[in-house]
Amino acid sequence: SSFMKKYHHILNEEGIVNLKTDSEFMHGYTLGLLQGAGHEVLYANHTVYKNEGAPKEVTEIQTFYENQYLEVGKPITYIKFRLKY
Repeated sequence: SSFMKKYHHILNEEGIVNLKTDSEFMHGYTLGLLQGAGHEVLYANHTVYKNEGAPKEVTEIQTFYENQYLEVGKPITYIKFRLKY
């Protein structure tokens, strides 16, 4: 996918991607790509604000849009991963 190519281009081999989004489609699509290519998924959560195990640094910072989506009950998803080179 073009996303994975962009990540490969900008990251060094030890780089980690933190992807936090309101798009459940993007979350699932990215997980599928990662698992299909054998990349290392370090953490994944479909509703990061409703899970007690969510990383503190992920839940402590909320964007304007996250606040809007959370107010209407839309989940915010999160994936932390490292690419296989």
